[in-house]
Amino acid sequence: MYSLNIRTHFINYLKENDIAAVFHYLPLHKSEMGCKLGGEKYSCPVTEDISNRFICLPFFNNISQNKLIAVTDTIQNYSI
Repeated sequence: MYSLNIRTHFINYLKENDIAAVFHYLPLHKSEMGCKLGGEKYSCPVTEDISNRFICLPFFNNISQNKLIAVTDTIQNYSI
């Protein structure tokens, strides 16, 4: 199972390099509505494992070329 500490460490590394990255993906069966509909009784280990790895990076339509290069370079230089 993927360690949440690795994700947290990576997000903190990006933050230290002035790159905003967030985690906010929640598997549907674990969401508030999913639980109301009975989702908590289901086990989806692959979905849950992947959701612990998911990070939203700052990529959007009008990101500057310089910022895009900075983000990709910073990611490539990351090591645990």
